Order: sequence, then C-alpha cells, then structure tokens
Amino acid sequence: MHAHRRLSLRESSRGACAGREHAQSGRLFALTWREARLEFFIAVEQRAGERRVGVQHAAAQPRKNPAFQPMTPDGIDAAITPESAFELLKSGNARFLKGTVIERDRPLEVKETSNGTKPIAVVLTCCDARTPPEAIFDQGLGSIFSVRIAGNVLSRDGLGTMEFACQLGGAKLVVVMGHSSCGAVRTACEGLKLENFTRLLAKLNKAIAQVEKGGADRDAEFQNLVAAQNVKNVVASIQKNSETLRSMVKDGQIGIVGAMYSVQTGAVHFGDLRCGE
Repeated sequence: MHAHRRLSLRESSRGACAGREHAQSGRLFALTWREARLEFFIAVEQRAGERRVGVQHAAAQPRKNPAFQPMTPDGIDAAITPESAFELLKSGNARFLKGTVIERDRPLEVKETSNGTKPIAVVLTCCDARTPPEAIFDQGLGSIFSVRIAGNVLSRDGLGTMEFACQLGGAKLVVVMGHSSCGAVRTACEGLKLENFTRLLAKLNKAIAQVEKGGADRDAEFQNLVAAQNVKNVVASIQKNSETLRSMVKDGQIGIVGAMYSVQTGAVHFGDLRCGE
C-alpha cells in the first residue's frame, strides 16, 4: 500500500509539473536561469504539498520550503551576490503579482533563524501599511532588513542602519523603494504643518522643486513624479554620505537600486542596479 501510494504521488507530481512547464514554456524561456530553476522547484513542492493533503503521515515531518534559505552564519549566505539578491526580489514580486506566493512554515522559519540571520537585502521604504517589503517580495523571516519611515526619506540613523545591514549583517543589496499615492508626499505637496512631521516632510522639498520645474500642477500625477524623484535623490544621497556603502558598491560587494511600488497593481518597477565600477 505504501509503495503504491509513493509511486502514484511521484507520477502525478511529474505529470502536473510537466503540464505546467509546457503551458508556461514561453515565459520560462525569458527568465534567467536562477529564476527558472527556483520556480521549477517551487512548482514541484507546491504541487506535492497539495497532493499530500489528507495523507495521515504528512504532518509527521514538517516540509521545509525549498525557496526559504535561512541566512545563518553557517548557511549559504556566501553564495548570494548582489545580482542574485536582485533576481530573488524580482522573482518574489512576480509571485506576489500572480498570487503564487510560497507557502511558508512560520514556526519552522522562527526556529531556523533563532541563532542569527544574514538577510540578502536592506530595503528603505515608506511606513505606509500597504508597502511591507517582506510581502511585496515574497520573502520569509530573516531575508530582509527593513528600514521604514514616512516618505522613505533618508536620515543619519537610517543611513547607519544600512551600513550595519551591509557591513556587519551581510546584506548584498540596498533597495530604496517609493510608492504611488504616497500620503507623506501628498502632505508635503500640500504644505501641511504638523509638529515633528513637518521637519520630516522638509526632506521632500528638493524633489518637489525638481518636478515643479516642469510647470505641472500638484495633482496625483505630480505627486507620483515627486515620489519617483525622491527615490533617485535618496539613492544618490546614500552614496554621497556613506563612505562605507559607497566603497562597497564600488568594489562590487553590494549593489544599490531604486524602485517604485504601485499600490494600484502590486508591481515593483526597478531602476538600474549599480554594482562595481
């Protein structure tokens, strides 16, 4: 009985994966080999997980997610490069968009990261409740250093956090991610005054002035242009004001990239990755 069950599971899993691979062959052809290999194993594991539902002994051995890579000091962090970290975030957002996010065993992730982690990236993004980077990039516990502040503006504390994440924490990629329909950007464009928040909003004035040179009204489109310009400004400021990060980018130890997240579609649009000379 048990041997027959294993054979049936193997055959059905192969058939399901082959069908999916045939249906998506055009898309897989366009992916990098890292993305294609990763998605293949995810497809196999997800299909097998569906087939195991109802099998009594399935819960005996917790299934370890093949895409979850605990970045422990003795783990595989040395294999991660700035380029591969970039690809992992892009493929994660692709899964987020398609609704095929990885089924994660959170208790297992907690256990496997309890002794330390070395995340693949540090992401500076807005505190907007719609922009959690772990969800947007479909990453598990221990995969991302998150630096979150309204308007994803840069501060010395935030800069120091990124230096820690890359120099001491092992992150291979710095991402500055703004987003559409940003409340902080809108508030700055409207000139609102609000105690300590006013000082934060002043950091967006440069981007506002740069976009205003085009003579546009301060409507929703204008505000999105300001958000995008602010991302460019922050990327430049990080490299200007941190010798640590600037040197690491120059030497190819880390990469840095700007990005814009659409709250309307869920898509992340990246700028050019900077890494090396």
